[in-house]
Amino acid sequence: MDSKTPTLEQVPAMVADLQAQLARIEGQLVTKTATTDEMPMKADACASFLSELEGKPVAVSTVYNRVAQSTIPHHKQGSRLWFFRSEILASIRNAVTPETPAIVDQGDGTNSIVL
Repeated sequence: MDSKTPTLEQVPAMVADLQAQLARIEGQLVTKTATTDEMPMKADACASFLSELEGKPVAVSTVYNRVAQSTIPHHKQGSRLWFFRSEILASIRNAVTPETPAIVDQGDGTNSIVL
């Protein structure tokens, strides 16, 4: 018999151990989601977060410019702006890269742009 195969007497203890491990992992996932992804950020914290993502300094004024251009997801409550990390990351994942236009020779000495 294989030494790694549990005996019938060992199975209940193994199941209890697996349940405890699963509960611990679920607790860690819930805590991480609640504390980091879904806590709203103000504009200065958003600028710091974007600086980490982009690898270069992002000023708070840049965050406000992106809000004005509607290029960053945000929520406005009165005069306050709120940002969520999960929404910023989702907007990056869902961003569409525009196609580069191609210049095509028409054969008659003229060119045209094709998208």
